Amino acid sequence: VDVPDDACGLPGELPDVTAYDECSGTAPQITLTETIENGPCGSTTVRTWTATDACGNATSESQYFFNEDSEAPQISFNHPDLAGAVDGDLLSFDCIDLNFLATDITATDNCTDDIDIQLDIVLLNSGDCSILGYFEKYNYTWTATDVCGNSTSITLTFETKDIDAPGIFFVPDDLTLYCYEGPLPVADDVAAFDNCSDLEFGMTVDTIVISPIKTIVIRTWKAVDACGNTAVETQTITLLETEISCSFPDAPDYIYCQSFNNTLTVVVEGGFGPYTYDWSLIDCDGIITAGFWTETVTYISGLTPMTFGVTVTDVNGCETYCTITIECMKKYGENSETHFDVAEGSVPETLTLNNGKIKLAPNPANDIIYLGFEGFDRQEKVEVFITNIYGQIIERMVFVEIPVSVLLINTSNYPDGLYSVFVRQENQKPVESKFIVTH
Repeated sequence: VDVPDDACGLPGELPDVTAYDECSGTAPQITLTETIENGPCGSTTVRTWTATDACGNATSESQYFFNEDSEAPQISFNHPDLAGAVDGDLLSFDCIDLNFLATDITATDNCTDDIDIQLDIVLLNSGDCSILGYFEKYNYTWTATDVCGNSTSITLTFETKDIDAPGIFFVPDDLTLYCYEGPLPVADDVAAFDNCSDLEFGMTVDTIVISPIKTIVIRTWKAVDACGNTAVETQTITLLETEISCSFPDAPDYIYCQSFNNTLTVVVEGGFGPYTYDWSLIDCDGIITAGFWTETVTYISGLTPMTFGVTVTDVNGCETYCTITIECMKKYGENSETHFDVAEGSVPETLTLNNGKIKLAPNPANDIIYLGFEGFDRQEKVEVFITNIYGQIIERMVFVEIPVSVLLINTSNYPDGLYSVFVRQENQKPVESKFIVTH
């Protein structure tokens, strides 16, 4: 039943009252009764409308007319944050918590429950928190009015304060970087947010050199809101320069050309193990057969000097690179390929003594030149090698002991030009002599 609100004074004209029955879908029959009651509000006229459906079900609603209501409603707060507050109180709240509604009070009246409640919000002031002590100041006024116009109001003043510091988010974890040469990792995702106001936000970087091998970089992010609340977050990056080096202390001075199962070991100093290895051969005709990723490689030599390179990386990513060149000696013997040979008999009379050490004849040579030794310790190993005018070694031979017979050098394949022959024994400076080949 749709009945008008209660009213103050004598009853007026009868209003249009309607009713609806959901079961039948039609408007039920409505009857009206009017009575006069005497109570705390004096003489009260009561109009009661009753709607009855086809099955005899009835619903009644009443409208009251108060002739003598002069008492205003009473107000009390039902919001827990306002419990005990009275008119004129000054309260402080965080900016995000100041969100009160008209329904946060309860109003009661001596005559009727039909009470109108209104909330009026007025901004009194706003400004610099650091000066005013608050962010914004408001008056909240609740007013409760009964049907006779009697009203009661209560006003509270609220200061909103930004009591929380801003939040700084996505700050990277602390880092320790070893042998790091590139730019520092970026931190573009770091952001700041404040619930109440705009803020100032920025980053500073401090670099502290602890020692030649240790540097500390401190990134500091600082956010300050309008009320001076400050948040600070830091990231510490430690940069360590690890000394690491490598060498080949057990490497031979030379190996025999075209020999198998040769080994070469690299020794690492500094850094932090375990280490990883990456071997390579540089501009040579040998081959590594095993141990590419270990400290020792096995290889086959070719016909030229072999240059090895190895990159060593420690567990922290620090690297060092070292190289070594191992000479290739042609092995003398019946199965070896060489331009050297041994002649029967003695050195020809035409041989001349060079510094009392080496005999060469003929000079200039055509297809053959004889090499004789004088003044050497024949029981000691001797090395013989020939270089062209550019200093490139074109022939090399190692003898366990100096041959008794004359050594023949086949120069038929030598291009015309000037050559040097060197003879060297262990712990001795090599003896040099020059000869010319012409065809």
